[in-house]
Amino acid sequence: MIRTKLATLALLAAAGLTLTGCSIGITGPDDDATSASKPSPSPSTADDRADDDDDTAGDDSAGSSGLGSIGVTNGPCAGRSFEVTDDDVSLVLTGACGDVVVSGDRVTVNYDGSSSLKLSGDDITIITNGAVGAVEIGGQNNSLNGSELESVAISGDLATVLGTRIGSLTVSGSYNTVNWDSGVAAASDTGTGNTYIRA
Repeated sequence: MIRTKLATLALLAAAGLTLTGCSIGITGPDDDATSASKPSPSPSTADDRADDDDDTAGDDSAGSSGLGSIGVTNGPCAGRSFEVTDDDVSLVLTGACGDVVVSGDRVTVNYDGSSSLKLSGDDITIITNGAVGAVEIGGQNNSLNGSELESVAISGDLATVLGTRIGSLTVSGSYNTVNWDSGVAAASDTGTGNTYIRA
């Protein structure tokens, strides 16, 4: 009987040591032993890096492009210029921008007007809610829905431009469609298959 009790106590003691050994790996974050044996995660997460990119992008010292190539997400433009070089980007910016350049493909930008706009990628959609200076559209299958466009030059193909007013219009690409309400009476057209609709 005594041997049975001693054997049982020995088994319980061994089980207790095993459980104690296992519990070290699952202690809470405030436990000193855990933080000493396990390296702390870096405070820089993906969200923090994105925030850092936003901060850098808003700093004009980051480069002549002002907002940079899109580490920027949605936010104020505040008269700064930027270029989108990445593909598959979607942006909504507030306030008027400086010079806007889009060389990436499948990009959508919605903003409140700019000093100029240049598109050289493909499948780009631009929606402007304010005046835009000189517009240059290259690439293929790009669209611009804007209000007052100072000048529009289309060298690409299959573009669609909608504007309330276009100051001047030059087209050298093919199969483009331009629809506007006022401004220039007709386009200077050296391309083929282009369509013009003026109210």
